Formats: sequence, structure tokens, C-alpha cells
Amino acid sequence: MKKILSIVALLVWIVPGFMRAALVADREYFIVHSVYDKALGSSEDGAAPALSDFVATHAADYIFVAESSSAAGYVLLKQKSTGRYLAASTSNSYSVVFQSAKGTADAYLWRADEGFDHQLVNKRNTSRRLGIDGGHSGDDYVSVYYDKNRGSHALFHIVPAINDDLTASLRAFVSPDYTSAIGTTAVDYYQVYNTTIERDDAVDIHVRANANAVVGTSSRINLKSLSTWLIFDNITPSDVISKYLRYVRINGMTATNGSNCRVAIYLNGAAVIPLRAGSSLVPMTIYSEPNLEGASFNVTASDHTTMSSRNNTTRSFILRRGYMATVATDTKGGGYSRVYVADHADLVVNTLPTALDRRISSIHVRPWQYVSKKGWCSTTGQSANQTECNKVRATWFYTWSADRSSTDNLEYVPIRQHIWWPSMSTINGFESTAALSINEPEHSEQHNSCDCGGAVDAWTACTKTPDFLVSGARIGSPAPTDASWLTEYIGHVDDMAYRCDFVAFHAYWGPNEANGASAWYNRLKSIYDSTKRPIWITEWNYGASWTADISSNQYEEVRKNVQSIVEMLDTCSFVERYAIYNWDTWYRAMIDWDNGWVTPAGQVYRDTRSTFAYNAKMQKVPNWWAPSAKTPSFEMTLNEAQHKVSFSITNPNADMTASLAVQRLLDDGSWETVGEITDRWRFDSQTLNISNIDASAFDAASSTFRVAVTTLLGATVYSSSSFGLLVNPTIETSSKSAVEGWTLSREAANGYTKSTGDTYFEVWDATAANINFDYAQTLTDLEPGIYSLSARVFNTTDRVSGATVNGAVGL
Repeated sequence: MKKILSIVALLVWIVPGFMRAALVADREYFIVHSVYDKALGSSEDGAAPALSDFVATHAADYIFVAESSSAAGYVLLKQKSTGRYLAASTSNSYSVVFQSAKGTADAYLWRADEGFDHQLVNKRNTSRRLGIDGGHSGDDYVSVYYDKNRGSHALFHIVPAINDDLTASLRAFVSPDYTSAIGTTAVDYYQVYNTTIERDDAVDIHVRANANAVVGTSSRINLKSLSTWLIFDNITPSDVISKYLRYVRINGMTATNGSNCRVAIYLNGAAVIPLRAGSSLVPMTIYSEPNLEGASFNVTASDHTTMSSRNNTTRSFILRRGYMATVATDTKGGGYSRVYVADHADLVVNTLPTALDRRISSIHVRPWQYVSKKGWCSTTGQSANQTECNKVRATWFYTWSADRSSTDNLEYVPIRQHIWWPSMSTINGFESTAALSINEPEHSEQHNSCDCGGAVDAWTACTKTPDFLVSGARIGSPAPTDASWLTEYIGHVDDMAYRCDFVAFHAYWGPNEANGASAWYNRLKSIYDSTKRPIWITEWNYGASWTADISSNQYEEVRKNVQSIVEMLDTCSFVERYAIYNWDTWYRAMIDWDNGWVTPAGQVYRDTRSTFAYNAKMQKVPNWWAPSAKTPSFEMTLNEAQHKVSFSITNPNADMTASLAVQRLLDDGSWETVGEITDRWRFDSQTLNISNIDASAFDAASSTFRVAVTTLLGATVYSSSSFGLLVNPTIETSSKSAVEGWTLSREAANGYTKSTGDTYFEVWDATAANINFDYAQTLTDLEPGIYSLSARVFNTTDRVSGATVNGAVGL
């Protein structure tokens, strides 16, 4: 088949939408590779199946007619131009061939759905897929095989052929609404071409084209609901903002990023997320009762760490799709904390776990980024880093520091590289969804040059984990190369009930220690089993200069292994992110260091369209140890003149308190409540005051009081001592300046007392330091118990600042 350039007329085809279903018998189809935009046809000599650029004058070579078979769900595929049948080879387990005559064997039977990004399965091996080897984007013809893993190299657009015109056929096919793999209602377009799309329901509109996603000045996409998202699967956010937002309307108004919509990273593409016109969508609403009932409060898309009167009141909440929220029991993000992510649907939490129920005192809310697993690590500058990431189509990156920033197309993840550097204020200042910790802590050479004291042991690293809580980000572990170090660290974290949301690790396993993807999987599974956290592989490659070398065919050997490892990582549920290391051995590079050429392995890495990094099913709920009830204590102050009594209470149960009351002992042995605290926000503090309780109905001076605390776990504890205020009982006086209830022995010559009948005395001196005297009172007939001696010091108007009273009690 000759390769001929042709100009295809742009026509509007109006056809009914085809159902998302298996291929239909007697219907003609184009089969186009999703990544490379090459159509399935024949090799250059016409002998074998292959992918190539579509040639309009040879359209029939690219059209396959579906024929029915006796096997349910399977069809035969016949090349329209030659009448030959696509089949799996029976001479090996990987080749695809043309057969001149129809057969009934499994090798002739294919299963697939109409639509975009679908897979073709041959009945001879239903566990594998039709696909290609990676690294062939520049080739005119690419061979196909039927033994490929699930992944981007085995994805095809399979659309009914219209008038032998591939462009028109892709444009014409619009899927009916369907439920996607992530559980959302979705509808697929290849390209928006001189048409208007309007939706006002909860649906994701996908546009699949790799370029020219919207064509024609009359094209419009109107998102009439906050629940209607527009997703360009293969167009970067920056291109969507600069080239395609002009075609988008938010409820009739021109879409403006940051105003009435947000353009977010969405795998290798972008999502246009509607916001309310002129204001942000309320990302989170908290409620004071379970099941979204009671008083409500809207939390904005910024750090809301000062909740004031709403502290310790939240019992349920709704987090809107597209946001993450980190909730914590401490007002600054510390204490017990947990991250919630509403990635694919609104997240409704009708009942909070006991650890958080009525204990939330800070909430960090930030926009969620739908980054893919695939990332990049480099120390080059911001611009060069963006160029490198673009070449390999990474969606996130880090730099062993906290010195770069996120862009429209990339999420930057800061790292506290060493135990003291960068500063936590720098780390906590980022709006990234995650933060990384110490790089290779068990390697002393990584930390000697920074005066960090060499290798960091697992316990020391654990003690630094709470430092990250203020950030509100998801927290990663340090990234060792020793799995046992990581297991020890996580053991300490769980023992301390700290939050660590994922573990980081470096893997340079080569042919001498973990040869092949299955060996890698087993090692990673062991790490997951011991840590119970999703894994970030923040450095990896197929071996390194310090492992077994590759002596021949180096580029091909690395390409082949990188492809198999990446395919494993993308389908591995417990691997969350990975970033390949480019800087060790020239033939292990993805991008050539000298000229920026993307190597064969780099092409594989680039063309892999990995899935979503975050997987809600793999997240670890932080440990929480239910505290035992602790005994409160109090001090009492009596104002006899005003008949008021006040209590200063120390409550070590803090926000675990459900109720706190001051009680008075009645004559019948029961207790009545004379004061209580009902405002839950006050329980953040362990020091509480209940002031000016009206004591006119009882004799406070002779009453016995106690503090009763009931915790959120239902335990009730009482203050360790319950006592009344003893005022001058059974007094023995001396001959020296008797005052009622007091015998005064004064050393200060200029001291004096008030007249008899007063229950206090006064001493005056122009120099406060000169006021120094002893007083004594002998008390008899006391009941056994613990007694408190107190004194108050006043000047003419208020309490003297800094005055002290020293006394001793002898029994």
C-alpha cells in the first residue's frame, strides 16, 4: 500500500448516535490507535496487519467489516479491500496475520465495543489485548500483536465507517450516555465540529481528539450546570485555556479560568470545571448533626484554620467533587487529622468516626488535581523542567527541594530533603496536594554535606512527621532504598498514631535482583503489605550504574523493560505515583542529556497514558488510640459581697469532653448543677472558667463543690477533691493586732490593719519591695482532707501586677 497525501473535505455528518455495545455484524469500522492516531490497515508491502497514517485514496484498506459468529459477543473482522480476515497467528502466541478464508477457530474471533479508547480481545487469549510495542510514534508502519497488556498501547477508537471517510467517521460518532469506569455518567465526542453541545445535568463530556479538539467558529459547548464537566482527554490545560475556552460557555457566559470555571489537570488532558458566575463554588459544607442536619456552615476553598465558635461542632459534611479537605482536631492542623478527597463524585460523610466526631477544629480545603501516576524528577530550572515534563507527558514533578512551583499543566510536590531543610514554613506554604519527606534517610552520604548529622534513623524521622500537619497536604514518608527501614518507620508512625498518607521508595532493581515486571510487582507488594499505604516510587529505573550492567543492545533492553515495568505500575492498584530517574547511565536516560532527544525508553515512557494517581480504595485511615478519661481539677473564688462564686477549671480531657458541669452537694447527698459549659468550641482549651455563678440561694462559703466531666466515649470523671471554702473556723487569736479571723504578725513597721470586723488587712509602703510580713492563723477541728490556702493582693483599684503571696499550711 502506497502512502499518498490527500486533502479530505470537511463535511458535517448527521447520524444517529450508536449504542455503546459490541461490534455489530455487517457494519463497517475504522480501527484507529488512540495514542498514535494511526489506523489499522496493512503493512507497507500489504502482507500483514499494521498501523499507519490514513490514506484517503486507499480507504478500503483501513475498513473492516464485522461478520457474525456462533460465539456470543465475538465477530470476525474482514478487510474491505482484500476480503482477508484479521486473525491471531496459530504458529506463535503474539503475531497478528491476515487469513484469506474465513475460519471458525478462536483465532478468528474478536470482541470489542464501538467507541473511543476501547480494547480488542482475541478469543484465543482473552487475558491479553491487541496492541503495539511502545516507542514507534515516528514510524510509518507499526506492527500489531495480540499479546499486549491492558494499557495505552492497547487502546483504539473503533467507529463505524461513513462514506469511507475516516475524519468524518470520527466526528460523527457520539456515544450515548454511559457509566464510566470511575462511576460518572459520561458521553464521548471525538471532536466538536461546527455544532453546539448543551447539557444541564451531572455528566462528563469527553472530547478525545489529540489536536483540533474544537473546529468551526459556530462550535459551542454550554455547561448549564455546576455538575456538568467538560474534559479534553488529550489537550493540556494551558492549551485549553489559550485555544479552547473561547468555545466554552458556563450557563451562557464565556468561560473564564479562575472566574466562572477552573481548568484543572486531568490525566494527560484538562477538565473544565464550572463555578458559580462571579464566585467560587462552595467546596465544603459542614453540619452540626449527623446526616447533614442541624446548623450548617460553608467552608471556602482556602485554609480555614480558625473556626472559632464552630470548633468541635462538626458531625457530618459534604465535600464537593474536585476538592480535598484535611480535617484536624487541633486549631492549627495538628492533633488527629485525616484527608478526604472528592475526586470523582461529591463525598458525603453522614457520620464522622469517633476520632473526629465533634472534634474538628481546623479544615484545609484546596482544589484537587487529577494527576496521573506518571511523574518526573529533575534539578533543572523551572522552564527546563516544564520542557522535560512536556517531552515525557508527566503531570507532576519534584526537585529534591521546595524551589519550584506548580503550573497549569504540572503539579509541583515539595520535599523536605533533609531533616532540617528546607524549612517547614517553606514546605507548609505550598498549595500542592502532597508533600514529601527525607530523601534516602539511611544513606549518610545524602546528608553529610548539609550538616544534618548523617544517616537518619527511623525513629528520629518519625518524630518529624507531625511537623507536616500544618500544611494540610497529604503527607509522604521519607524515601529510602531499604524496605526494612520503611517498615520500621511506619511501625513507629502507627504506634504514635501519626498521619502518614503514603510511603515513598527508591527502586533501581536490575536484572541481577528483580529481573522483569513480575519480580518488581512482588517486591512492591511486600512493601505495601508491610506498610498498608499506597506507594510513590520517587526514583526508579531498570538498574543503575551500581547494579549489574547491560552489556549489549542497551537501548532496546532498557526500552523493553521500562515498557513492561510501566505497564505493571499503571495497573497496580497500590502504586500511586512514580517518577523515573533520568540522570545515571546514558542508555537508561529517557531524555538524552546532550541534545534533548527522547530515547526509545523515553518514547515508551512518554506514550504511556497512565491512570489516575489517587485510588480511594487504597488509602490508610490513620490510627487513633481512644484516650482514657482524665481527672479534672478546679479552684474557686468567692465574692461574698455580691454573692457570686467563680471556678477556674483544668480539664485535661480537652476536646474529648462531651459535657462539663460544676455541681454542689445537697443535704440529701445528691448533687445539683450550678454551672456548666455547653459551647463545644471552648473545649479546645484545657483551662476553662465558669464565672460569677449566682450564689444568693445557697451559702457558697460552706458548700461543697465538684467538677463532673463526661467524655465523648461516655465515661464520667469527677474532680479529685470536692470541698467547700473554709472561712475562719474556730479561731484562736493572739494579742497582736487581732483582726476577725486573723492573727497578724507583721515585720514591716509601717504595716497597719483595718478595723475589727473586716476579713482582710492592708499594708502600705511607698516601695512595694518593703512590704514583707508574716501572718498566721491557727485552725482547729478540721475534718481530714486536702485544703487549699489562697490569698488575693490588691491595690486601690485592681489586683497588683506581679504580686506574690508565699504561705505554708501546717496540720
